[in-house]
Formats: sequence, structure tokens, C-alpha cells
Amino acid sequence: MKKILLMNDIAYGGGVEKVMHILIEELRLEGYSITVLTNDYNEHFNKQYGNSEISYIYITKRMFRNSNILGKIYNKIIYQIKLNYKRRIINKYNYDIAIAMKEGPCMKFISNINSRRKFSWVHTDFNFFHWTKGVFKKNNELNCMKKYEKVICVSSAVEKGVMEKVGDPGNLIIRYNPINIKNIIHLSQETATKTDEMKDIDTTLFISVGRLDIQKGFDRLLEACLRLKNEGFNFRLWIIGDGIEKGNLERYIKYNKLTNIILLGEKKNPYKYVKMASWYISPSRSESFSLAIYESIALNIPVITTKCPGAIELFDESVHGLIVENSKDGIYWGMKKVLIDSDIFKRFSKSAKLTNNEFNVYNYRVQEITNLLK
Repeated sequence: MKKILLMNDIAYGGGVEKVMHILIEELRLEGYSITVLTNDYNEHFNKQYGNSEISYIYITKRMFRNSNILGKIYNKIIYQIKLNYKRRIINKYNYDIAIAMKEGPCMKFISNINSRRKFSWVHTDFNFFHWTKGVFKKNNELNCMKKYEKVICVSSAVEKGVMEKVGDPGNLIIRYNPINIKNIIHLSQETATKTDEMKDIDTTLFISVGRLDIQKGFDRLLEACLRLKNEGFNFRLWIIGDGIEKGNLERYIKYNKLTNIILLGEKKNPYKYVKMASWYISPSRSESFSLAIYESIALNIPVITTKCPGAIELFDESVHGLIVENSKDGIYWGMKKVLIDSDIFKRFSKSAKLTNNEFNVYNYRVQEITNLLK
């Protein structure tokens, strides 16, 4: 039985983790011995993956998660000590295949362990957000990528970003993220639990799903919402997700009395909430390949998205929704446009769906990825 190691910073939460979950399920069915490694400990790992056959290891438990500068220094020291220790332990297992599910620290770690074959993903468009340059010294990122059999880019925009910002390691390939549409539709049919403030069904409901960080642009979305509220528009916004910007977003909502906006937190099944929306809105500053956009389209929910090359690579503006300027003004005008003209919603709510070919492409995309490992 082949032994395979997959590493990501976290086990559950966003688009990368969904791809990892899909890949693990496929590899399990094909008889691989699977180990998952994360930077941070996840106490709910076994519940989320539901399979005791999958081994789980982690680098460390962060002692001071929301800490001052001393706590952060302590975290960094402890993390480095445990990182080196875990590398020595992992190297004893001599995995047949090792996979870094994300660029940056995961790619750097996996490149230095003993494994017969190595693969890595890149999920970020470096032309918009080259966040990994702080992880590597000059030219080290390119040398790191060259240690892999293949570096998998999730869109042509991501591949272009690597080529222009890092260089050509000679092993880049494009593999679009698989989206299990049948499962998404099935999960969307569950009944969502609604609180009293969620029960107003007579106004336009916008919804957005993602990590609450600067890259995802929720701060700009709230600014656009405040401007629309001050102009007298009646609408609601639900945001699903968690992250480091949660506190800032909560304070902004409270200070500006944006009672029409609810942060729903992390949801194991976001689709039953997305299904209730009038519009899905993606306010991201950068996107590589937005699973959330295409999951919304799979549920026939029209989309407003900022103009990011990766996000709109497979997006048909005549069918799926609106592409707006990548700014808070662009988000504001996009929302205002659909609030003023109800015919736009009527048109896109009928057309925002996937073609039969797109609907059936899931198995093909999964097979494209698993074939690399054979």
C-alpha cells in the first residue's frame, strides 16, 4: 500500500480545504495509506473527515492565538522548534508521495522531506498578491518549486503569476478545482436554521462566503453597504466564514448600526444559506479560482464579482452575473445597479446555471489530478 502525506495550514475552512477533502476521499477509495499534516491542531479533524483510517498529525497548538508581541514571539520560537522536530519524525516514514496543498510554508516544508515523489499546489494569483515572497529569500521560491515533480496551478491566471513573479520552474501545469455539484445541490436542500433577524424575506438578500481576511475584501463590502444604507436602500447581507478580520468587521457593523448585516460564522453546510440568497457577491481583492462563485452558479444564484483574472476565467458575464471594478466603488455600483433594476435579477436568476458539460466535469477534474499520482 502506497503511503501518501498531504500538508495544509488548516484542515477545514475554505476552498483549499474543500479540494483537499475531495482528494483525500478519492485517494482513500483507491487504497492509499493517507496521513494529513497541518500547521495548527484541529480538534474536530476526525469528525470532519469521518474516517479513522486517515492518520492526522500537526505541528503545534498555538498557545497564544490572539496575543501581544511577546506571545507572537513565543509562538514563532515554539513553532520553529516543533517544525524541525516533526520534519525529523516524518522523514523516518519515507512516504511514497508528499503533497503540499498550498504555496508558501507548506510548499517549503514538503520540499525538504524524504519522499519519492512530490507535488504542490499554487492557489494564489501572484500578480495581485504575492504573499509568499516573505516566506522565501531571493530565488529560493523558484528553487523550491523545482524540487517538485509538478506544481499545480488552479487557473491560467495563477500560472501566469508564477511565471512573471517567481520564474519558470519548468514543471507548471493547470488543473481546475473539482466542484462536486451533485453534492452541493443535495446539501442545499437541507433546511437552514434562521434567527429572528434572518426572517425578513421581502428584501434583496446578498450573501458571501470566505475567509475573513484582507484579501477577501469584506471591509470594502461593508463600506459599500454603509453607503447604500445611507442612501435609503433596503437590503440584507449575510457573510459566512471566520478569520483574523472578524473582530474588525464586527466593530464596523456595530459602530455604523448596520443591523441588516449578519456574520453567520463558519458553517459546515453553507449551501443551504446560499440557496436562500438573491445574489452571491464576491468582493475579493484577488482570487485564483473561486470555488464559492461556481458553487453559487451551481445553485442558480446570480453573482456579482470584482474583476480578478482567476475568478472570472470561467465566468460568462452574459449568463452568470456582473463583473465590477475591483474597488469599493465597483462593489457599491454593482450592488446599487441590481437594487435599482429588478429586471437584472429576473434575467440572471433564469440564466445563472451551469451547462450540462460543466455539470458533468467533476469526475473528469478529479481524475486529472489523481492520474498525476499514479
